[in-house]
Amino acid sequence: MRIVGISGSLRRASANSGLLRVAKELSPPDVEFVIADISKLPLLNQDLEKPSPPKEVVAFKDIVATADAIFFAVPEYNFSISAALKNAIDWASRPPNVLDNMPFTMGSCAGMAGGAHAQMAVRNAAVFPNMHAMNKPPLYFKLFDGSLSWDHETGDITDEKARERIKAQVEALVTFAKKFQKP
Repeated sequence: MRIVGISGSLRRASANSGLLRVAKELSPPDVEFVIADISKLPLLNQDLEKPSPPKEVVAFKDIVATADAIFFAVPEYNFSISAALKNAIDWASRPPNVLDNMPFTMGSCAGMAGGAHAQMAVRNAAVFPNMHAMNKPPLYFKLFDGSLSWDHETGDITDEKARERIKAQVEALVTFAKKFQKP
């Protein structure tokens, strides 16, 4: 099984990107967990698609197309998702739609709501590309109330309970994604 992690944060010391690093580190041995870089994607502009999309878009879509499932790390900005994450979903859904029938899960390291608003926005953005959300268990972490131990300089999550929850999320995603695999 191959899982592609996509962080909606471009910040160097992002806890959301740290969440994906934990997911990769603690993935089961039979899972290949790859983290895609969306930082070089241009803003979606259909004029850029002709005669062919930019090489960064092609490379990103090639990585996503190899996935059996997606793990989004979803920061919350103004009760929604980051422009970078929405842009990545938009590019991946352009013909050919590499997100079609793709199972996914999410985790968020965010403010007071822990990213709940942003995760709802991801679910909305996933409707047209025909993606399938793993709704349970939810994975939210509040960053600024002291309940999550993380390194503010690197974004690494050091909290053992949080790391166990992230590991369990990957394991649940593997089980969920198998429902969508073709025999």
